Amino acid sequence: MIGTSVFIIIIFSSYIYIIYSFYKGLKKATPFNSNQDCVYSHLSCIIPFRNEQDNLPQVISSLACQNLNSDYYEVILIDDFSTDNSYTKALQLVKKYHNFRLIKNQLPGKKNAIKLGVENALNPFIVTTDADCIHPSKWLHTISKYISIHQPDLIIAPIVLSPVKSFFDHFQHLDFLSLVASGAGACEVSKPIMCNGANLIYSKELYQNGMAKVLNQYSSGDDIFLLQYAKSIKAKITFLLNHNAIVKTKPVKTLKDFIQQRVRWASKSKGYSDNYTLYVAWNVFFINVLSTIYPLTYFMGSSFFYFFSIAIFSKVFIDFRLLRLGSNLFKTPFNVRAFFLVQIIYPFYIAFIVFYAFIGSVQWKDRNIVTKNS
Repeated sequence: MIGTSVFIIIIFSSYIYIIYSFYKGLKKATPFNSNQDCVYSHLSCIIPFRNEQDNLPQVISSLACQNLNSDYYEVILIDDFSTDNSYTKALQLVKKYHNFRLIKNQLPGKKNAIKLGVENALNPFIVTTDADCIHPSKWLHTISKYISIHQPDLIIAPIVLSPVKSFFDHFQHLDFLSLVASGAGACEVSKPIMCNGANLIYSKELYQNGMAKVLNQYSSGDDIFLLQYAKSIKAKITFLLNHNAIVKTKPVKTLKDFIQQRVRWASKSKGYSDNYTLYVAWNVFFINVLSTIYPLTYFMGSSFFYFFSIAIFSKVFIDFRLLRLGSNLFKTPFNVRAFFLVQIIYPFYIAFIVFYAFIGSVQWKDRNIVTKNS
């Protein structure tokens, strides 16, 4: 029992230290003042899409109405072998705008679509996003100014889920918020561990130099593998905190799609090369597996149960602090009741997703996704 207690202390202490460091990093994050005078940077916004006929009108309209002179940015849409009416609809919509282009992917997959987009980009900085996202009118304006002032190689920018109505939505929202807040906090302490291609900015040169690292055997990971490459060469990686830089995306509608999405995300962890990212990932996994046995500790003696209860309470407390801070900074709601309900389910969810990601394949948009080494 003593050996078990020591192991639990190590795992929980390590987790609390990690999350507290993310909390401190996020707390010291300084909002970017986009009202500063500067020369605008030229951007190429790349949007790979597959079967997005319902979302394309909104995303094209929002990007056409950006509060940035159209001479400073272009939008490149790449059709990734859509089987619906997406290409025809996009073709009709982009004809109205001189700075929009539509091309067809040459090889299937999002990574290949982004590669093709970068190859066709005319500008030195790439902005990637998804067709189902909602973008503020000053999104590209803010990014362009930020690049001119800070001269980064890669920018991690925030994404939130909206709208959030049902408990299922709240579960996704809190799960997503934990990733974004952790990623932002880690970046602020110079230990970036994650980003999301739905709101990611990087230099064309960085991508071209690290393309071999990105185009690996994993179907997912166009974002995280580029981040890990940038980190390995000590590139300048920053987090952009500004309410005009926040991109919104919708919650997944069904439990099946949600599981497939999260398994797809988790599967790429087998390709991680950054030691600190692996350390964080394994710690999060172990602490959640340990949390699943918490109810059983009631039958293992009162002293052990109280000891384990303190460990669980400490974890929940630091998680609460990080997510509450993240919700304030990213202008997104935080439902306290939903948070505590999610804490009950979350350990079982994490354990299931990780095991699933390591034992098989999953479908995404009618394709089999690679989730294990071939």
